Amino acid sequence: MGTLNIIELESQKNLLNEQLNCCHSVKQKVLLIYHFYEKLDEVKDEKLKEVYLTEFINEYLNCFSLFDPLSMHPKPLQQIINQLNIFENKAFLKNYHKKIHQLKQVSENKLNKLESILAGKIYESDEGRKIFFPVLEKESYLEFLNFSSLESITIQIEKSKNEDSFLVIPRERELEERIEKQIYDSWNAAINFSGKYIKKISPYHKVFIYFDKMQGIYTGNSLGIALTLGFIEELLKQYNAPTVVNIKDRIAFTGGMNQNGIIGEVTKGIIEKKTECVFFSPIETFVVHNNDEIHSLKKLQELNKEFPKRKLEIVGVASLKDLLNRRNLVDIRKQHPLQRINKAAQRNILSLILAVILIVFIYTSGLWDFDDNPAQFSNDGRSVYIENKNGKVLWTRGLATAVHLGTLIPFSQKIIDINEDGSNEVILCNEVFGNTYVKEDYGRIACFKKNQELIWNYKFMDTSSTIDYPHSRNFQTNLIDTITYNNEKIILCLARNIPLYPNAIYKLNLETGKRADSLNVFWHAGGITSTLVGDFDENGRTELVAVAVHKGYEHAVIFSIDINKLNGQSPAPPRYAFKNIPLADFNSYVVLPITDYCKLFFRYNTPEPGSLVFYQDTKEFNFTVIEGGGRNIAYLNYRFTNDLKFLMLDCSDDAQQKRDSLVARGILKPPFTNTNEYYLILRDQLRYWDGEKFVKEEENNNFKTISGLPIN
Repeated sequence: MGTLNIIELESQKNLLNEQLNCCHSVKQKVLLIYHFYEKLDEVKDEKLKEVYLTEFINEYLNCFSLFDPLSMHPKPLQQIINQLNIFENKAFLKNYHKKIHQLKQVSENKLNKLESILAGKIYESDEGRKIFFPVLEKESYLEFLNFSSLESITIQIEKSKNEDSFLVIPRERELEERIEKQIYDSWNAAINFSGKYIKKISPYHKVFIYFDKMQGIYTGNSLGIALTLGFIEELLKQYNAPTVVNIKDRIAFTGGMNQNGIIGEVTKGIIEKKTECVFFSPIETFVVHNNDEIHSLKKLQELNKEFPKRKLEIVGVASLKDLLNRRNLVDIRKQHPLQRINKAAQRNILSLILAVILIVFIYTSGLWDFDDNPAQFSNDGRSVYIENKNGKVLWTRGLATAVHLGTLIPFSQKIIDINEDGSNEVILCNEVFGNTYVKEDYGRIACFKKNQELIWNYKFMDTSSTIDYPHSRNFQTNLIDTITYNNEKIILCLARNIPLYPNAIYKLNLETGKRADSLNVFWHAGGITSTLVGDFDENGRTELVAVAVHKGYEHAVIFSIDINKLNGQSPAPPRYAFKNIPLADFNSYVVLPITDYCKLFFRYNTPEPGSLVFYQDTKEFNFTVIEGGGRNIAYLNYRFTNDLKFLMLDCSDDAQQKRDSLVARGILKPPFTNTNEYYLILRDQLRYWDGEKFVKEEENNNFKTISGLPIN
């Protein structure tokens, strides 16, 4: 070992994992891993160095393939290229040599372009004319570097009938308040200016705002100038106005703008960082507020000491009027009348041609589709589209944020003919209602006719309490299956408590939406992640088989219970037992093992949502359990018989590599993964509920009490 011992090295690795988990920036991720690799030079043990280097090499190369060196000093990129030169000669990285070589070539080209810009040479950009503005990364894990990027926007505007609407693309979440206000302020400023040149402007518009790169989650209002100019350009183009406005090429803007066109200044520290961002880019002119100009010029002089040939002009303005009067920034000119007529004619002729082509296509392809009967769904993770059998979208509903994961979407929707009249109904849950956790309809199940008319809706509001406190009555709902129960068509539903662990399974009448068998509700002390319904054990009774996490035992579980016994609760330690609810009568309830790898990174393991499947030919259940947390997750695959007798568990290749590397470093104890010895250690943890207590697998018939589960 060198100056770093194994404890210090492991501490550095854990810190890196924490930083990578929180970091959304590709640039920062690359440089964080780069600096970690540099510290490995202090390690003399080559085998140990190999283990730590290979642990992050995939993420390092994948992030570096997206790394854009523009907007930052060229030195870090050169250092990374030098490091890749060393990696290219490492024998244990031979599987990565081709990728490393390709990344080096691309990076050297990027470095040459950046050095050409700094040498004052003309940079030929393939991006075309754009409206640019610099953005800063809010969090930095490397204080000695300024992380920033150059963003651009593309605007599209359409006339609308009812209201102004603004669609930001891509949109990761609700817009930050200052950005949302800035959009409206910029729009009003643009409308006020454009109204001078457009005779009759529509009262309403639909506006698409595309962030061309979208490096992260944007906050603040300093995109105001760029946004206003983009709106003005596109409005005049949309209305084929006699006057056009074109922003000159290679200009970046920063500063908010109110609806009267007055530009706001930013702080000294921010304008200095943004000047640095623009300096290391192809931008030739940087427009700032008058009061920020002095700070920007001072930073420019500082940067020019190292790169004296880099030419960047700083221009200070105070208002939209001031900016539009600068002919070195904006080109405002009259369109030639013949040019306007030509554009209008082209637009009308093109519309006519497209209409004819569309009509011919519809008739010849048989897509003249009047079928309004729902038959299938599609989704984009944010909305569910109800379609007919030909894929024609009949109507749309938004999905709440909580179900954006693809594994939950299938359990939020169902198409079924509830009254056998030949027309299908649509059952939905987890619809979006604006501020989801406030709206009173959140958590409901709703049944709609094919024309979107609401037939019924139901919201689960049952109460549950434990020793510590009563739980909230806020639930997210999922659909399990539709079955016939006591000669009644019912739908089995799963209610997940928000924000804690109670899960409940209950029944609704399919036609009325009213509770069926309302006194019988099954409660589980932890999230149920996947369910199946059927007569799997072939005894003539329909059962529900589910995998879940048990918050009291802090283990993943699998269980089976007959539908006519869906009442009571799962076994649980006293703190997690629900008051005044009896224990349910299970066919089987099995607590699964937890690995030492999982315990190192997290408190409990969790079945992967939607992973439970039943194979009819072999009559067995398969599912996957997630071990660990965050970036340090691994997968175990389980197999059980149709009556939940254990068959096999298998660690994935990725899990084996991750755990074995920790064993090799002495962090986890032997044996190695995927050995018979380790398999037996895990299998010995299996616990079966006998109706009164948990017993070991081999003692499942003589019911000896087994310790090993927490009792708090």
